[in-house]
Amino acid sequence: MKMALFFRRIATACKIQSIKSIEKILLKQLAFKQWLFLQSEGLRCIHKFGFYIYNLPPTSAILFVGQLERHFKALANANQFVNVQDKKLAQALANQHNGNYRPDNLPSYGFDSLKKGILCPKFFSFEHTDTRENRICTTCGHKEKITDAIYRSILEFQMLFPEIPVSVQTIFEWCGGKYTKPRIRRVLSQKMTKYSNGPMTYYKN
Repeated sequence: MKMALFFRRIATACKIQSIKSIEKILLKQLAFKQWLFLQSEGLRCIHKFGFYIYNLPPTSAILFVGQLERHFKALANANQFVNVQDKKLAQALANQHNGNYRPDNLPSYGFDSLKKGILCPKFFSFEHTDTRENRICTTCGHKEKITDAIYRSILEFQMLFPEIPVSVQTIFEWCGGKYTKPRIRRVLSQKMTKYSNGPMTYYKN
């Protein structure tokens, strides 16, 4: 166990160093070469709930989920002077964001090959029981509104299959046929915009 934690710490440190190297390359590409000589702080955010590495050094450049709120509050209260170049760099970095990014090393998968149903967002289990309004995971006890669970599943579907139009029938199948089509249609109508293409009706954010 100790050896595993040791290698995990080494891997994390290497990851942070790699991020700093990528940062310098990006600054050159964006023509902000004057920033290359400034000191920057490399942080790695581990946003997996329930994950933690114990006995890390106090100066470790790692942020866990429970530390994010405090970290951003500290940044907001830093009262650092921001000049025009700072704002230009911030905008240039924001412009690099790609909301449609998909890694090129994903395993191959298809709609027909994946198990259908709604996963618990906490325990990732399909096992559940329903009340009139709520869906309760029978593995961990997590409770959420059924409408929220359906919409969350729709968002997951869009992430996995951006090329497939979101329709009532498709989401009905994706949710494992557990909820009626009228109920799914209500969620789609409330959360998304309806479009028609001939006989087909589909929805978009």
